[in-house]
Amino acid sequence: MKRHFVNGQALESDDQYAPPGKRPCFGSGGNEARQLSPAKLDCTVWQWSSYQTGFHPRHVLVKAPENINSRWMSSSNIPTQFITLKLDRPAVVEAISFSKALLNHVCQLRLAKVYGGLQEDQMVELGSIFLSKGKLVDHFNLLPAQSPDLNSLKRCVPCQYIKIVPLESYDNKFHFTIWYLELFGYIAPEIVLPACNRLQKYLEEESMRLCVKFLREKCHLDVMRTLLARTGMCLEDEWLTKLHQCLVERKDFKAAEQLCVKAAEDGLFDNYVATQIGQLHWSQVKPIPSHGQSTKDDLCWPVGRAGHDMCMDSENGVLYLFGGWSGVQDLADLWQLDLATCKWRCLSLDTEEDGGPSARSCHKICMDIDNQHIYVLGQFYEPRPMGYRTPDRKDRELDGSSFYRYCIRTNSWEELAGVGDLLGSVEPTYLFDHRMCFDRSRKQIYAFGGRKWGASSAFRGDIVDGLLCYEVVSNTWRHVVNGGGLSNTSPVLQGRLGHAMIMIPDKGGADQLLIIGGYGGKETLMPYMQSYNPDTNTCKVLTEDTDFLYDSCAVSLAPQLSPQMTPSHGPIQCTHDAERGEIVICPNVFGGDVIGDTPPKQCGHPAGMRQNNYLFHQSLTNLDQRGYLKDVCETEPTASGSDSWPKARSLHCFLYDDRRKKYYLFGGWLRPPPRCNERLDDLWVLTLEQPTRQDVVRRISLDIRKQQCLHLVSSNPSAAIRYLQTDLRAFVDKDDAEELEELHSLCNTVLQVAHGSTPSNDDKDSCERELHKQRIDLFKQISCYIPEQKAEPRCNLHDVVEIDVQALYHADFRV
Repeated sequence: MKRHFVNGQALESDDQYAPPGKRPCFGSGGNEARQLSPAKLDCTVWQWSSYQTGFHPRHVLVKAPENINSRWMSSSNIPTQFITLKLDRPAVVEAISFSKALLNHVCQLRLAKVYGGLQEDQMVELGSIFLSKGKLVDHFNLLPAQSPDLNSLKRCVPCQYIKIVPLESYDNKFHFTIWYLELFGYIAPEIVLPACNRLQKYLEEESMRLCVKFLREKCHLDVMRTLLARTGMCLEDEWLTKLHQCLVERKDFKAAEQLCVKAAEDGLFDNYVATQIGQLHWSQVKPIPSHGQSTKDDLCWPVGRAGHDMCMDSENGVLYLFGGWSGVQDLADLWQLDLATCKWRCLSLDTEEDGGPSARSCHKICMDIDNQHIYVLGQFYEPRPMGYRTPDRKDRELDGSSFYRYCIRTNSWEELAGVGDLLGSVEPTYLFDHRMCFDRSRKQIYAFGGRKWGASSAFRGDIVDGLLCYEVVSNTWRHVVNGGGLSNTSPVLQGRLGHAMIMIPDKGGADQLLIIGGYGGKETLMPYMQSYNPDTNTCKVLTEDTDFLYDSCAVSLAPQLSPQMTPSHGPIQCTHDAERGEIVICPNVFGGDVIGDTPPKQCGHPAGMRQNNYLFHQSLTNLDQRGYLKDVCETEPTASGSDSWPKARSLHCFLYDDRRKKYYLFGGWLRPPPRCNERLDDLWVLTLEQPTRQDVVRRISLDIRKQQCLHLVSSNPSAAIRYLQTDLRAFVDKDDAEELEELHSLCNTVLQVAHGSTPSNDDKDSCERELHKQRIDLFKQISCYIPEQKAEPRCNLHDVVEIDVQALYHADFRV
C-alpha cells in the first residue's frame, strides 16, 4: 500500500482511512474520492478571539435565516478579532460564502481577510473580501485562477484551517458580526495529495536555501558548496553568485563594478527600472497679459474656477475646458489648450447662446476622439429661497439631466436624449458629481455614481445606483448594471461619490472599465478598485485596501472618514498610462500642504496622511506595487504654494497626455475655507523623471566605491582621502542632497581615522568583521535591483527560530 505524508501523518492512497481524530483524510471512498467538482466542505469552529453572550462563534455554521440572533458577534472591534475554522480533512478551498439575515445591520461586516493553511500557525493570506451591503449572500473566489483546471488546482495551497479576520464593519462604532458562512473546495486525493506534496517540497527547498544563505554569510563556504552540489539546488541567479565572490569574498571592488555594468547591458535591472515610480517636476505656465475682455478674441486665459471639467485629445495635441463655478456664478465658456505651446483659445464665451448647455458646474465631459465630439452631462443644483434668482441665470427652467454633444469640426451643439427617465423621476432631475468616460472601441459612454434630485427633493439627493450606458449610434440610454442586478457570484456596482472612473484599453479588444475609490454614503467606503467587463456584463473587486487613500487611525485597519473628506469636496482625479500599465491618483481633498508633497508619518499610519494632499502611483500589472510620488523640489512646501509647487486645492482637474508623457493641473478651490473663497486659474505641467539603466549603475557603483573607500581607510588613510576626492566624488550627484550628505559623512569618517592612533590587533579583527558585515549588507542591497525570484531569500534563518528563554539562559556558547 502506497503512503503519503502530510503534517507528519501517513495518508494512504486507497479507500481506507483512519478516524478523523487520528489524522486527516481526503475522502470516504468510491465516487466521492474521485469527484473533481467543488463541494461544500465540512468544518468546525476551532478558535475565536472573543464573543458576546448569546452570539457564540458556533452560530456561523448554523443556517437559520429566520433567527436574527443566530450569528457570531465579537465583543470588541479592536484589532485583531478573528474566527478560525478547522476542516474535517485537508482540501483545496476554492470559495467562501457569507449569508446574513438582515440587509442593514449596524454590525454588518464590510471588509475582511481570509487566511488558510495545513497548520494553525502557518497560514497564508488567501484573499481579501468586500461584502456587499445590498445582498443577502456574498460569494468569493479564493483561488488564484478564476476557472482552474486540474493542473492549476494541484499548485494551490492546501488547507485544513481557515481563519477569517474582520477589518471593518459598515458602521465602525459597532462590533463585527458574521451570520452564516460556507466553504467550498476540493477533497479528492488526485488534487489534494499533489498539492500537499508540492507544498512540502517548496518548504524543504526554501529551508535549504535559508541554510545555504546562513552558511555563506558565516564564511562556511566549503560546507555551502558541498550542500549545493549534493542537492542540485540553485540559491540565486548566476550573476549574483559571481558578484558575491567578487564583492564579499575577494574584495575585488573593480570587478564588482564591471559585473554591474554588464548586468545592466543584459537587461537584468530592467524590471527594477520599469517598476520605479519616478520623481515629480512641476512647472507653472504663466498667462499672457490681455488688454481687454470684451470679446473672446481678446481673451488669453480662462478665469479662475472650480467644479469644471476637462478632456484630453493627445493625438491632436489639445485639451478642452468647459464650465465651472467662479465663486460668484456658473460659467458656460468653452476653451481649447494647445499642448505644444500651452496657449489657450476661447471657442465660446456662452455655449447656451450657441445652442449648447447652459452655465453649470459639477458636470462631466468626455470626448470621442475619432469623430471629434465632446459630450456634456450633469449640472449642480442648489435649492434657493422663494424669490431668489441667480445672477445672469436664464428665465426658463433648466433640466440637469440633459445631454449635449459638441462637434469640434463644425463648432456646433446638439441636444441628445437625456438620462432623466433612468433616474426614476418624472420631474426635471439634476445629476452631478458622477463620473463619465467614453468607450472608444464600442462607441459607448458610461456614466456612474453621483447625486440626483428634482425640484421637490431635499438639498442632498439620493446617490445614483447602477451603471448607465449611452449608445452613440442609436442615441439611447440604458442600465447595463443595476445596483443589485448582477449574479451573487460577482460584486455589484453600488452607487457612490468621490470616485474616479477610466477605461483601460486592451489590444486584445477586451476593454474594461476601472472604478477607483469613492463613498457609498456618509460613513461607507467603497472598494479601492473595481473593474467592469462590458463583454460579459460582470464586475470584479480587484482590491479593497483603502488605507492609503483615506485617513486612518490604525495601521491597515478600519479606515475612518475625516470631517474634511466628505464627498461634497469632489471626486478623486485619476489618469492612466497604457504604455507603463499604471495609474496616478490625485485625491480631491483639501489641506494645508501642496499637492505632490510626500505625507509624513502621523496617527499611526505607515505612510502618514497629511490631510491627503498627495499624488499616488498604482501599477495595474501588479496591484501590490504602489506608493506615493515624491517631489524633488528642495523648497519647503507651504499652504500658499511657490513657483515650484502648486497650491493646495480641491475641485480641480488633473489630466494626462500619454503622447508627451505630461500631466496637466488646472484651477480648483483654494483651501482651506471659510477664510479663503478664491478660485484658482493657474495651469501646471507635471513630468515624472523615471530612472534609467545608467542611473541604477551609477548608484550601485557609488555604493561600491564608498565601501572600497572604507576598506582603504583601515589600511591606508592617505590613499582613502585621494580616492574619495577623485574616483568616489565623480559618481556623486551634486543635485541630490541625500548623496551629498552621505559624502560629507564619509569625509568625516576618513579624516577621523586618518588623524587617529594606530589600531591594535584586536581592533583590526573587529574592524575586519565589521567590514565583512558591511560587504554582505551591500550585496543584499544590490540584489534588490533584480527580481526577487532570482535573488537569495530575503528573510534570514534566525528569523524563523523561536527563542526559548530557559534554553537561552543555560546555553554555553564557545567564544
